[in-house]
Amino acid sequence: MRRACLCMKKTYFHFCSLSFSLIFYFFHVDLVQAGGEKKKLSKAKALFRESNFNGVLNTLEPLFKKWPNNPVVNYYGGRAYFELKYYQDAFEHIRSLVQSDPKKFKDTYFWYGRCWQQLHEPDSALYWLNFYKKSLNRFAVDRDEVDYHIRSAENFKKYRAQPLNVQFYKLGSEINTEYEEACPSINAEGTLLFFTSRRPSTTGGQRDPWDLKYFQDIYVSVRDTLNNKWQEAVPLKNVNTVEHDANMNISPDGKVLFIYKNIKGKTGSGDIWISREKNGEWSRARDFQGQFNSSYFETSASLSPDGRILYFISERPEGKALGNGDIWYCERISNKEWGKCNNLGDVVNTPYDEISVWAHPDGQTLFFASKGHDSMGGYDIFKTEKKNGKWTTPLNLGYPINTPDDEIHFTVTADGKRAYLASRREIDENELNIYELDLTNYVLINRQGGEKNPDKGLVRGGNILSIMKGQILGAGASVTGEIIFMDEKSGKEVLRIETDEEGWYFATLEGGRRYKVIVSSVGFKSIEESIYLSKKDGPQPFTLQRNFSLIK
Repeated sequence: MRRACLCMKKTYFHFCSLSFSLIFYFFHVDLVQAGGEKKKLSKAKALFRESNFNGVLNTLEPLFKKWPNNPVVNYYGGRAYFELKYYQDAFEHIRSLVQSDPKKFKDTYFWYGRCWQQLHEPDSALYWLNFYKKSLNRFAVDRDEVDYHIRSAENFKKYRAQPLNVQFYKLGSEINTEYEEACPSINAEGTLLFFTSRRPSTTGGQRDPWDLKYFQDIYVSVRDTLNNKWQEAVPLKNVNTVEHDANMNISPDGKVLFIYKNIKGKTGSGDIWISREKNGEWSRARDFQGQFNSSYFETSASLSPDGRILYFISERPEGKALGNGDIWYCERISNKEWGKCNNLGDVVNTPYDEISVWAHPDGQTLFFASKGHDSMGGYDIFKTEKKNGKWTTPLNLGYPINTPDDEIHFTVTADGKRAYLASRREIDENELNIYELDLTNYVLINRQGGEKNPDKGLVRGGNILSIMKGQILGAGASVTGEIIFMDEKSGKEVLRIETDEEGWYFATLEGGRRYKVIVSSVGFKSIEESIYLSKKDGPQPFTLQRNFSLIK
């Protein structure tokens, strides 16, 4: 009996020792795991401070399931999703934070309001943004930012109550892919569509380690005017490199492409580069010589239809700069020289950010993206017109063209009845796609209507734009020169342009009018001709191809 008791004591002792060892083992494992998870959390915070939001999400991914109610995980996860524009995911995480421990971070309710705004719920956005504002003292640093977003929500609510009769059509697989397509621009004839894409087939096929997306390349699609469809887009081989190559704009004549490039040790923070088309081939991109490039960001450029003025975006602080990025302009002195850069002024520019600009072929209208004026949140598209030598107060293009999300790159056909915009319009769209807008019922470009000729399809009356283009020849070879267009009826000068280095010219003029055209070149006799320029209604304007031959 005593031996049995002794054995039982030994067994009990071994059992206790084993249990203690197991408890210590699992406690140790938990400590190791907890330590590893805390390291992940610390890493996520560090990546967030570096604005590496994809890295934040990759680091936090295992913690989303393990600690679904952890306020720190939800805060940084929600903020990262928000910055990457995954607004529904951001909302889910910030809402969990609000429900579990909203006081863990002082700006919880601010981001909750921002999420509601991006989900197109302005009333809820206003409630939470104002709720957050009440917690701030009147000297708080971020009080102005809160007021900005409150105004944006109010603007969105106002514009959404009066939606425009505008139809959106997502372009097909000839243009869009499951990856990002952005920065659309068209030539004045409406036959070429240039855009930026981050698809796997881009040059080199490599991903940017910063955001894990493929590097940008520029693509072009040609419009089949018979079937009224865009053809399969192709990359610009000589232009694209293994680094980022992003479309800014195409010149009205479709021969000069403006490109955004940021090359370490060569550009500033990002500069304007150009490529020229000759005989169907695009040249290698080179930096655009002039004062427009600086050590600051230059993010957009657009040439006026007469080729005399370059409008561009720059973040340079000098010269009456008003905000982070402003619209600037520079006038051409000669074919190879540009003058001083000037700020467009405080009627158009704001203390907030302007990021893109596009000059319409009418030469009197600018479209641009801004966070200022009466933005609905983020960047909105605005329009300003030049009247009596001054730019008018910008007009928000309204809802649904603009939304609380960023609308940045916008381009319009010569007749103002079609536009192209990179946007996210469908619920499941996480990447930008290019959309065509039907503006038939929205007067975007001011002009009077006309009457169609049933026999010729032309339009009588109304200032509809037409195009005249060609080359000046002298003694059988191309020569540079100047062309003056005068209204034959009034005798007033309408347009004065210079050819490029190979004698080519391109002019957008009001159609349905007769012009006296004066052509001159150094060393040759000037000529005068009376030319009637027809017109037609539609996205592709009437185009007259006309060469001029000069003699000595």
